[in-house]
Amino acid sequence: MYYQKNDMREEYVKGVSRFYELVRMTEEESRKMISNMLKIRTSLERANESNAILTQKSETDQLTGLANRYRLTEYSENITERCLETGEILSVEILDIDYFKQYNDNYGHQAGDECIRKIADCIKRLQSEKIFGARYGGDEFIIIYRGMNAEEVYEKADQLRQDILDLNLTHAYSEAAKTVTISQGICQDIPVDGNKSWDFLHVADNLLYRVKKKGRNSICIGNLHEEDQQVEL
Repeated sequence: MYYQKNDMREEYVKGVSRFYELVRMTEEESRKMISNMLKIRTSLERANESNAILTQKSETDQLTGLANRYRLTEYSENITERCLETGEILSVEILDIDYFKQYNDNYGHQAGDECIRKIADCIKRLQSEKIFGARYGGDEFIIIYRGMNAEEVYEKADQLRQDILDLNLTHAYSEAAKTVTISQGICQDIPVDGNKSWDFLHVADNLLYRVKKKGRNSICIGNLHEEDQQVEL
């Protein structure tokens, strides 16, 4: 070699040492770079997980685990727009617990919260790809049905009503029954241009009021013009 031929062994050794030192430094830098990249990826994954948890918390009712009002607004607007585009039937139900104030006043707020949780659990079991449930506030809940006819919606709503009766939660202060019951108003129609999700909710609320006037523990389905739907099961 050049160094050996020219009797430059010392320079040769220094050159080789320098070469291996550069290789070692390069490998060390590569390891550090890979380590830093892995740390960054881990940090990003943790940040994404934290964001997902925060998003879930921001969209979830803390008492019941159902969607909260914020998530309800987002979902209802999107699903109304979708049904407008596809021509699918949209049904919006509002329900509340019959004589819940009397229940709360006489059994206490902890018992009231537990009652709300148990009814929310019944709604969770009802949910599917076409059925969305949310807590609207207090003892009021919203259920949205997509692409289901009046008979199908009524069957699901009545199933929920029966499931709540089967809870057999004593309510000695109710004028509807001796156990906890619910009243349900449902607006069902095909959205047209100009319809908003809250149009359905407003009518559902009026239909709920109609149920309460008739004695509660029942269901009323109507369209956007508040005309009762005749349902045969």
